[in-house]
Amino acid sequence: PTPSPTTSPDPINYTKRLTIDPDTTVTQRGVLRSNETMTYIVSGSQNQTLETVISGEGVLMTIIGPDGRPVDRNAQRVSYWQGSLPFNGDYLVQLSPVQGMSNGRYDLDVTLRSPSRPSPVPTPTPIPTPSPVEPRINEIPVNLSDAPSQPFNGSIKRDVINRYVVSAPQGSTLTAQIDRGTLRVRNSAGVPVANGVNSWQASMNANGQYLIDVVGPEGTNYTLELSLN
Repeated sequence: PTPSPTTSPDPINYTKRLTIDPDTTVTQRGVLRSNETMTYIVSGSQNQTLETVISGEGVLMTIIGPDGRPVDRNAQRVSYWQGSLPFNGDYLVQLSPVQGMSNGRYDLDVTLRSPSRPSPVPTPTPIPTPSPVEPRINEIPVNLSDAPSQPFNGSIKRDVINRYVVSAPQGSTLTAQIDRGTLRVRNSAGVPVANGVNSWQASMNANGQYLIDVVGPEGTNYTLELSLN
């Protein structure tokens, strides 16, 4: 008698959608016959990391992207795959027995990880700008009525202004000269009449008072000559 031809069973495809929270793992177990395929659907977002691990005997998997193609060349008929997802959409983890085996048993672990975020760049702490210190005025009264020409020795200190207060009668000539540092001169109304000079002279049209400030680098020793003619 003629032997009857052997017919292959019709292929059967099972489908199941997996709900996976970010940074968690879902495990699936099952048995597949030679004509069966199990497809797990995983919804993923671009730049998430998908990790799939299959253990057991006689079952391999292929990872297919939303475009219907394997996500890369290392994602076909493998027992392990991990990679960054290139698109938003549904990814298929397709399991089928190894050719030649009547059935296969599997344990599948699927993990979906959130995209790594760059470490925030620390914002530098602003360095507070120190408030300017209002200099202290060291007023030095000067009387030139008894000695019309007098030297005054002094030193320029930090945040201190040596101010010489000189009264001059009408018709006189007031002269100021300094060897180091400079002079800043104001009249009795506080109006500047000279600034940044080493010597200064003025004729008095009326009785008045002049404020002569010594300005210069901290620590400068100076001699100020004041004369009234």
